[in-house]
Amino acid sequence: MNQVNTSFEKLLDTVTGEVISKMLGAEVWRALTFYFDTKIATSDPEAFARVLERIFGASSKTIGHMVVKTLFTKLGIPPDRTEKKEFAEGISIAKARFPSHLTSLPSNP
Repeated sequence: MNQVNTSFEKLLDTVTGEVISKMLGAEVWRALTFYFDTKIATSDPEAFARVLERIFGASSKTIGHMVVKTLFTKLGIPPDRTEKKEFAEGISIAKARFPSHLTSLPSNP
């Protein structure tokens, strides 16, 4: 696995934790981290969406949408791009955008 994929996994893990902690509480996130593998989310977003659905039921759509929206925000993707995107599609778009996001960051002097 290359560094870009690893970095995207870290970003996705951070964003997922932020969203679930904000929506349901930090204790809930800590209790659920056992069930979340961001390697799956980056390689098979649909499988990750199924995990979300099994754990959160109908709320999984809202959580998934918020994860994608937060991810897009952190990557500088316009928020209107998240509208009507399924979780898997949003993750794929963010992953594709991630390497170009890295190259657009200013370098430290």
